[in-house]
Amino acid sequence: MVAEVGKAGNSQRGGDPGKEQSMLTIMKKLVRDEQGQDLAEYAIALAVITLAVIAAVQLVGTRVTTLWNQAATTLQNAAS
Repeated sequence: MVAEVGKAGNSQRGGDPGKEQSMLTIMKKLVRDEQGQDLAEYAIALAVITLAVIAAVQLVGTRVTTLWNQAATTLQNAAS
């Protein structure tokens, strides 16, 4: 990447010489920028859904195991 030198001798990358922005202006733009919020919201939603799925699988898994054991017992009693 080629660095240019502006009017004040400040090094900048790209853009027009003499159009440097103050650090305060850059920070204000970063605070107003909401592009990263969407990603964070999707990550939180995915985490909540994942926890709900894990809880459901554990609950259903326990009930299926109980049902399977009852069926096995019934078959063993019927065979005796």
